Amino acid sequence: MTVQRNSRNTKRGAVLDSALLFFSKYWIYIVVLIFGVPPLVRYIRTVLALNQKNKINTDIVVNNAENGTSDPVTIKKKITTVQKKYPNLSDKDMQRCGTVAQGIAIALGTNVEDNHFLLDTDIYNVSAWFEDEAKAVRLLKTVPGTFPVVEDLYFKVCTRSRNLKYDLLKYLSDSDLAKVRATYKKYNKTWI
Repeated sequence: MTVQRNSRNTKRGAVLDSALLFFSKYWIYIVVLIFGVPPLVRYIRTVLALNQKNKINTDIVVNNAENGTSDPVTIKKKITTVQKKYPNLSDKDMQRCGTVAQGIAIALGTNVEDNHFLLDTDIYNVSAWFEDEAKAVRLLKTVPGTFPVVEDLYFKVCTRSRNLKYDLLKYLSDSDLAKVRATYKKYNKTWI
């Protein structure tokens, strides 16, 4: 029995000695791993997030510049790009959604062709002073199933990168929003 205890103790002692030898030899690497890697990972994540944010901002600036020209070729290209995102949508439905998005942009005063900025304000954009809420509601009621398509077209083609949901909440009254929501609820949709 004492021989077994001694052999166990020597095995433990050998393992302990090898562990101490390992830690004494590589202690600096272990400290760097424990204290250096987490900040490095946070830094990499921050840089990746900033790069993604910069890419999104660049895409918005490019979209605004392209929309500001109102070039028919660019508009057609953008509509084709949006249509690729929705392959089950026919050309006729896509054209209808484009017309609705353009109509909503005009009704809300956010149409890209009317938004001219002077000193970072659109004060001389008379069509943006008043919204035609009834027209916007009427147009929104016609697209309960294809609202995401209209939203994409509104953002990428009809306005200077404006969010349709945000604009609807900003410009439409609560009663108008309730009418749109009631129509969408009939089709089991909750887009707004």
